[in-house]
Amino acid sequence: MSDRHFLLVAVPVVLGAALLVALTGAVAEAFRQLRQIRSWMSLDDMPTPLALATVGLPTDAVGLDRIPRTEPDVIAVFLSASCTICRVVADAFQGGSPQRVWFVIEDTAAARHVYSGLAQASRDRVIWDAGRTIATTTGIDITPSLVGIQFGIISRAFGVSSARQVLIMIPTVTPAAHNDATMAERRALRK
Repeated sequence: MSDRHFLLVAVPVVLGAALLVALTGAVAEAFRQLRQIRSWMSLDDMPTPLALATVGLPTDAVGLDRIPRTEPDVIAVFLSASCTICRVVADAFQGGSPQRVWFVIEDTAAARHVYSGLAQASRDRVIWDAGRTIATTTGIDITPSLVGIQFGIISRAFGVSSARQVLIMIPTVTPAAHNDATMAERRALRK
């Protein structure tokens, strides 16, 4: 191959690689700026911390006595039948939920109908809240929301506005086999 042929091939390849590097950098910068704009406009898709007077109380003091006190990290997701976002959150768990995710659902005929699939998929981890007694005692007045529980003690609470926010709050201290599935689900959500 002559020097001329080599240059005819090498120059476009080098220029193409340089263009690809420049475009990749431009796209990365655009995403960084978009993330900054979302932050400045308070459009981050993050759970909102809630101040609860019951933080520090044992779960049995607020009616959540079915949640095991031996678990290091559990979340209880509060849902209601009249909440559209709650239905979206429930749909995210139609195939089942991790052992450390519990659901507290207001006990109405409409809620039992709407959340029947979730109740079947998560069987023993659904607590029906008759008369919103648990929600009222806990101090939860918005849905969907979640309460973090550590070793049977209420540790924190968040208002959530999407199923993704609930999914990122799922405790990751789980057995290895389940942790792999959870991490794969989280990676899929980030795409």
